Amino acid sequence: IKAALVTQDMQRIQPMVWLDAHVYGSRHLTTPLSDELLFLQSNGAKVRVFDYAKEVKGTPLDGAWDDIYSPLRGHESWPTLATASDIVRYVLLFKYGGVWMDADVMLLRDLSPLLPFEWAYPWSARPPLGAPENHTLNGAMLRLFKGSAAATDMARRGAEERVPFGLW
Repeated sequence: IKAALVTQDMQRIQPMVWLDAHVYGSRHLTTPLSDELLFLQSNGAKVRVFDYAKEVKGTPLDGAWDDIYSPLRGHESWPTLATASDIVRYVLLFKYGGVWMDADVMLLRDLSPLLPFEWAYPWSARPPLGAPENHTLNGAMLRLFKGSAAATDMARRGAEERVPFGLW
């Protein structure tokens, strides 16, 4: 996020950090924010809590993954956390549009020239050890417009097929 604050045109973008209500422990920002989040806020980023039950309403995913946070699924286990992350990105991009970046993505250049387009970051076409070419998409960086056909298709496929990677 810090890299986005210094490489992006802040007149064109609004960095947003979403905290999971189930992990964060609150549906509202009532507990003190960490120093890191306070730093991001003071430099132009907004911090929001993602409440799945509220945000999923009105999206193609409404009702499809309601058990994602079920205690029976063990929301701290690897597949569930990875799936929850995918579902969050689909819900937020469908509802609000924007650029999703995983926390481990670091921007080196301004994304402004790419903002008029929808896109996803591809996996490397040449995997190691002679594996066949991989032309799938990587959701670590994903640009979708609010309610677009691509955002709708991705969310719909995630809901109907119960596959977290809708287009991959």
